[in-house]
Amino acid sequence: MRECPSIVKNTGDRPIYALSLVWVITEVKMPDGNPYGSTMLYGRSQFRTELNEIPKPEDDPIEPGEVYVFKLNDSKAGGWESWAKENDLHPKDLLVFFNFLCFGDGTGLESTNGQPFNLKVRNDNQRF
Repeated sequence: MRECPSIVKNTGDRPIYALSLVWVITEVKMPDGNPYGSTMLYGRSQFRTELNEIPKPEDDPIEPGEVYVFKLNDSKAGGWESWAKENDLHPKDLLVFFNFLCFGDGTGLESTNGQPFNLKVRNDNQRF
């Protein structure tokens, strides 16, 4: 798992302020029956959840043309390695899929099909 980075390149024309990818090992099931996996996050989640969230000076977006490399941190990798050893697991496949990305202005893409979203429109539609 340590040697399996996920490389993301911003091929668009807008900076990416938040990004979420989900990874699962489909052949390994947890006690609840779900596949073993987790989420890889870049940036602040507020870009996805708060209507008026704007970039702050400390935010470091993935600019157009830039690459970001997701790697499992030592804690998660070590946890997986210990659990896999205890359970004699030797999976071969890792599935990574898109969850969402945010442009820092209340818009972005979500779901595995890259559906556009706009928090302002969504919020206006929820008013009664």
